[in-house]
Amino acid sequence: MAATTSAAPYLSLLDEEDPQLKTYALSSLNDLADQLWTEIANNISEIEQLFEDESFPSRHLAALLVSKVYYNLGDYDSSVKYSLLSGSQFNVNEKTEYVETIVSKCIDLYIKQSKLKFKDPSVNIDPQLTKIFEQMLQKCVSDKEIKLALGISLESYRLDIVKTIIDQQLQANKGEEYIINLLSYVLTCSTTVISNTEFRRQTLNSLALALLSLKSPDYFLLTKVIVQLNDYNLVHKIFKDLLKAPEKRQIAYQIAFDLVSVASQELLTKTINILEKDSSIDQTDSTAVTLKKILSGIPTCDLDITFLSDNNNTDISILDHTKSSLDGRNSMFHSAVTFANAFMHAGTTDDSFVRNNLDWLGKANNWSKFSATAALGVIHKGNLSQGQIILQPYLPNSTSSPYTNGGSLFGLGLIYAGHGKEVLGYLRNQVVEGSSAPDSKNTEIILHGACLGVGVAAMGLGDEQIYEELKSVLFTDNAISSEAAAIAMGLVILSFVD
Repeated sequence: MAATTSAAPYLSLLDEEDPQLKTYALSSLNDLADQLWTEIANNISEIEQLFEDESFPSRHLAALLVSKVYYNLGDYDSSVKYSLLSGSQFNVNEKTEYVETIVSKCIDLYIKQSKLKFKDPSVNIDPQLTKIFEQMLQKCVSDKEIKLALGISLESYRLDIVKTIIDQQLQANKGEEYIINLLSYVLTCSTTVISNTEFRRQTLNSLALALLSLKSPDYFLLTKVIVQLNDYNLVHKIFKDLLKAPEKRQIAYQIAFDLVSVASQELLTKTINILEKDSSIDQTDSTAVTLKKILSGIPTCDLDITFLSDNNNTDISILDHTKSSLDGRNSMFHSAVTFANAFMHAGTTDDSFVRNNLDWLGKANNWSKFSATAALGVIHKGNLSQGQIILQPYLPNSTSSPYTNGGSLFGLGLIYAGHGKEVLGYLRNQVVEGSSAPDSKNTEIILHGACLGVGVAAMGLGDEQIYEELKSVLFTDNAISSEAAAIAMGLVILSFVD
């Protein structure tokens, strides 16, 4: 049979009164749309009118033809509009460039509208658009493209579809290892793709429930979820369940160590508090005592400084050579050597360079002296048992230099960074007393160090009272102390997103 080279015979049938002839013409034109669209485009208004005629039985076929013409014209928005109006005539399973392009555009449009609907439930989404979206996701599942379906569902804020897909895989007896792999993918997507805080929270809560429902939960993955949620109630529930089974106490310890390494100070503090208040937990039980001790961070800090101390291979001769290169009274050079020493010996508790060069360090002036004292906090970071004793000679009322006093307060905060329970009371008193003391340069310097010390010691604690105390210093509008207060306020509420 000869190929059709003109759409004119079929277009002329559109002027007939008989609906069956019009339907035949539309069906024929629909098959030839990709070849003869330039000719059909001249009659696009007439075909649109057929769709608008609600008494015409093949109006959806007319919409499909209009969609194909607009697609070839490059007007994708109009093409998508009429493809949605074509109803069941639009076959998402048809393997043509037109269908693949329109489906892709429909998915993008649906994702955009679905995000808006999550924020504003009054937003209405075309049912046909929803149908196409869900059909494509089901096709992904049927083709075993599970992660693709999960990713698109999350991007469109359709948590119900995510749950359905996971449930289907569970019912199909795919195995817990396979399910955990999918849940891990959902976690990755939720932390990288989802920007809406509330939807991320809902997703993570559902993820936690799914993990806990498994016979052998992946506690490592569950710990990641907990950290993202910052939910101490969930941690309490997990620990409470694990403490009931003696054979699972090692798992509880491992979770505690993992939390100490990545969780916020607020989560750790509140978890300890809620465990201590739980009357159903025997507070004298060795497992519970050990668990709370791990959560305090002390064992982790002890292990860290022991490892760093035992593996301290720094070359002191580098510092000695550098120190002798220039005059120690040069403040910038003096600070550079001080910082180099602090970073080289960070967490090792090795302050031998400081003790062997007290005369040279004594040449420091003003803020160089502040930095030299604060550097001790870097060297002894994590030395929770000896931190206050080490800095005692430099703290306020122990020496007259305000720079040394301020630097020691900052250094004290650095030693207890992220684990500031023991020193926060003292540092906060310094802030409160300093902010109420008469204005003077010396007071502002000490207050500068105290604010920075509070900031690092209370880092991630989310304590509103500490935040307000720092804010009162900020509002004094003194450049020295207000700068430190502003930085400290950010550190206290670090990682908190509303």
